[in-house]
Parts: sequence; C-alpha cells; structure tokens
Amino acid sequence: MARDPRDHAAVRPRTTPSHGVGVAPETVRTWPGALRSTHPQTSFAARTSSGPVWTTVTDTSVSDEGFAELGAGFERSHPVVRGTAGGATARLFPLAAAVAHAERWLPVHRPRAA
Repeated sequence: MARDPRDHAAVRPRTTPSHGVGVAPETVRTWPGALRSTHPQTSFAARTSSGPVWTTVTDTSVSDEGFAELGAGFERSHPVVRGTAGGATARLFPLAAAVAHAERWLPVHRPRAA
C-alpha cells in the first residue's frame, strides 16, 4: 500500500481519531475508502459512492480576537455565576442569551470579509 503524503500532517487522516464529535464522524473516518482532510482544528471526513472528488473550499476563519470584549459586554448585561469546575475557573450563564448577544455583537465588531 502506498503511503499517503498527508500522513505527515498535524492530522494523520487514517489514524488520528476524531475527538468529541460522536460516533457517526468516527465511523465515516474509519470506513473503507473514506477520505479525510488534514486540518488540525476543523478536520472532516467523507466517503463517496462514485469515487473520490476533492473540492477546494474557503477555510473557516478561526480567531479569538475581540472575544474578551464580547464576554465582558455579555457579563455587564446578563447574570453570570462564577465558580470552579475541577481546578479551572468557570462561568455559568444562559446559553440562549449568550448566543443572542453574540449574534448582535459579532456583525458590528467582527464583520465577515467580502
């Protein structure tokens, strides 16, 4: 069997498990004939019935820029309980309110590039 040159990437498509996403993605990843991207943070796997076809896609923009400001604004206007989970500092807050806050904040402070 020929070596896949992508096996030298941060994600080894054939052997690196997909953590925290459930049984279905891991099943697809390990299915005979499946192909997997090598992106270390947003890797995906797929299998086609008519043979592999690679398509170029625009990568996801992953940045935490401005999120401290986003969180501080949320905490000023919503109830947030601070505590610990194990040895880590944690915050407990209503998720629906946090999503609604982010939906208003993000377009103003981090508009999508055209």
